[in-house]
Amino acid sequence: MTEVRAVGGHAGLTLGFDLQWTPDGRPARNEALILRLAPPGVRAAGPADVVRQARLLRCLSSLGVPVPRVRWSGSDTRYFGTPFHVVEHVRGRTFGLDEPDGTRGMGDVHKVGRDAIRRLVELHRVDPAGATSVLGEPLDLQTDIARWDRFIERAGDPQLVVDVPELRSKLRTRIPRAPRIGILHGDYQWSNILVRDERIAAMLDWELAALGPVWTDLGWLCLFSDPECWAPPIVLPPLPSPLELVSEYARQSGDDVDEIDWYRAHAAYKFGIIAALNLGLHLRGKRHDPFWEELAPSVPRMITHGIELLST
Repeated sequence: MTEVRAVGGHAGLTLGFDLQWTPDGRPARNEALILRLAPPGVRAAGPADVVRQARLLRCLSSLGVPVPRVRWSGSDTRYFGTPFHVVEHVRGRTFGLDEPDGTRGMGDVHKVGRDAIRRLVELHRVDPAGATSVLGEPLDLQTDIARWDRFIERAGDPQLVVDVPELRSKLRTRIPRAPRIGILHGDYQWSNILVRDERIAAMLDWELAALGPVWTDLGWLCLFSDPECWAPPIVLPPLPSPLELVSEYARQSGDDVDEIDWYRAHAAYKFGIIAALNLGLHLRGKRHDPFWEELAPSVPRMITHGIELLST
């Protein structure tokens, strides 16, 4: 094993490394791989269940979804002290909220955006029956709104989430009645989309995957493409606008997407609470990550924008 390196991210421990090994007595080969572990001190369940993620990746690959190939996975703690999975390293680039120049050199961002939507539409067309053994029952939107209530009081700064109850009330009042159910990525944002030659080479980080209303993913991608939701020091790089993404999704899928403002507000609600919660964990010394301090000024802004989306 050589060239061990940290891989960016704010959820869990991810390491890249090169492995030289000899399969079945054949000549040695070099392989670039990615090791994924649960965050230290966190029970291996839910988003931290890396063995479940490996099962899901294998399932998605068999269904034609572009994901990294799983090489090994297991719950044996002798190797790393925690359950793990290892996947192939796929060449390409991602960019996150802390990279205002992240799209530089990536080519035509509008072409990239169209391909990101193409991949999302293809995912949402996959028969969800093939993934129910891993993903379980479909996500209920009322339940999904309610499950974040207990995290509000754990915000790093209560003032960040002072308008969350108003947004929650609006979401509950206008909840979509008959959403189309499919496989959700659950965290479909630019940092989880691997780009190579202006096309999507792989969809990464499936720890929040579920069965549920498919426009949830589109609303999430819109959040991470909308300058109205972010405040300095977060500055988005040049990106397709939410309107462009929604129009492209409607064109490629044939869906009306008439309730997308609800899903955009829902994304702002969830990520606002997630950011405030992670800020609290950081400030209390439970999960050190200064990134959440940089993101904190954006929380009230995205909550306010969510309210505005549901006020028209």
